[in-house]
Amino acid sequence: MIVPYSRSTARSAPEPKGVSQLSISRVTAACLASLALGAPAIAAPPAPSPVGAWEFKTGDIAGCTISGKMTVLKPTETGGPYPCRFESVQACTQAKPPAAYKVAQSCTVNVSGSQVVIKSKIQKIISVTPDWAMPQVARNYAPDDFTVDINATASQMTGTFYSHGQAKVTFWRPSNGLTS
Repeated sequence: MIVPYSRSTARSAPEPKGVSQLSISRVTAACLASLALGAPAIAAPPAPSPVGAWEFKTGDIAGCTISGKMTVLKPTETGGPYPCRFESVQACTQAKPPAAYKVAQSCTVNVSGSQVVIKSKIQKIISVTPDWAMPQVARNYAPDDFTVDINATASQMTGTFYSHGQAKVTFWRPSNGLTS
């Protein structure tokens, strides 16, 4: 025969004198609170750093691609933007005649979590092919800006290039792997 469980049928050790359910609950609550307050917090891993050398290449933008090499430096102020610089080459192989523009740019990098926003400023148009297009390129070339996500190991960034057009872009660390 199975006897249903009830307080009247349950056998338990008698409570020691002076100890009640209420005082056991208080002791348990006090222990849990001290553990919660005294336990070291588990720190979130540091955000991946964009500092170091990068290479990048965009997808197609009206028959052109943009590629280059970028260096991101440590911020000059705690929590401030990261200064950076890069040279980009816009290669338009489908143009008649084919064209290529090499441009030096300075930039700032702002990081929020894994999102990286790179805003650029043209420093110099280094070269233009064909040479007769230099005045038009100097007048019309716009800075190359990017909004990308950096992966947890800070080895790759992917997202969007935007300027006169938009395209997907991928950044990766060069084979020498310079980071800091």
